[in-house]
Parts: sequence; C-alpha cells; structure tokens
Amino acid sequence: MEPGRKKRISILFVCAANRGRSVVAEKLLRSEFNTGFPELVERVEIASAGIMPQAYLKWAAGNGLFFRIPYYGKLPGPAVIRFLARRGFDVSSYRSRALDDELLDQADLIVAMDHSVQAEILTTRPQAADRVAAFRPFLLGDRSASSDIGDPFRLPHMDQVTGEWDMDDEYEVSYCEEIERILHDHVGVFARFIKGLLQ
Repeated sequence: MEPGRKKRISILFVCAANRGRSVVAEKLLRSEFNTGFPELVERVEIASAGIMPQAYLKWAAGNGLFFRIPYYGKLPGPAVIRFLARRGFDVSSYRSRALDDELLDQADLIVAMDHSVQAEILTTRPQAADRVAAFRPFLLGDRSASSDIGDPFRLPHMDQVTGEWDMDDEYEVSYCEEIERILHDHVGVFARFIKGLLQ
C-alpha cells in the first residue's frame, strides 16, 4: 500500500437524538453498498450518532416541551423499527448514542440530516468543518431552505408520565421513505467519494 493511502473510509450520519433519521440512513446505505458496490463493503464503515441542537431545545422550551436528560441510550421510534424490520434490519436492540469527539475524529464524512444539526456540529466542533455535509445537498446539490430530511423543528409527543417522546408514525415513515428513495437513486455519490479517498 502506498504511504498515506487510506485502508478504510468512515461515514457518520447525525440527526437529533439518533433515534430515527440517522439510524435509517446508516442501515440503508449499508444495504445499498451490499447490492450495488460490493467491492467497497469491506472498505467503508458506516455509523450514526445524535446531537441535540441548542436552537431546537430553545425553540421546544418556548413551546412548552422540555426534554429530560439523558437524550440517549433509547430505542429508535416504533415506526422506524417497523420500517427497517420490513427491509431486513432488526434494530430492536439498538440504543441511541451521542456524537462525541472520538466518533467525530474517526469520521471522514459527517452527514447531518438537517440544517440545524449541521449548524450545531459546525458551532460546537469547528475542527470538523471540512468534513461536514448535509444529506440532501451532498447527494442532490439541493441547497434550498427546504432541503432538510424531516422537519428539524417539528415537536414530538412526550408522555407526561415516563418522559419518553416520539414522533407520530406517519411523519416518521415519510422521512424514512424519502431517505430510502434518495439513497437508492444517488448512492453513487457516496461511492465516488469513497473511491476518491481510497485512491
């Protein structure tokens, strides 16, 4: 191997709380590579994590919703579990995790699922600025204000007894399907990025 040539590439998806969008993207991108780019499967690591944007927490508090800490160590949303199960992924034992410096340092590409998550990463971890991209702009070149996957400021339901919160099924399925469609149609963008780093 030539000096400096990378052996493996790491892609990290990040959303708020790592219970939905980033988990779906992680699992479905792996599936797309297995199908379309098997030669890259052993050369790429795909993971996900969560970060809670301060802008979102402030907005939620202004609307009467206060999240109980910790945000992490929780199951994906029920609709997400069912959606992925129908595609052969069992995430019933998955537990959400926070974006930390170790994950950040290991990632060659950090893909934020919406602009508020991207902004939080850039604000709190500016050293990663050259490795952070938003999902739709990276894959589609769509830099419009509506280019988020999911609504970053859509309030979830919170159970007042347990403190658990979740999105409604229809909303979760809508962004799961959008992620699936975009990845299926544009997985080659990831493949070209990875091949470029491996050369």
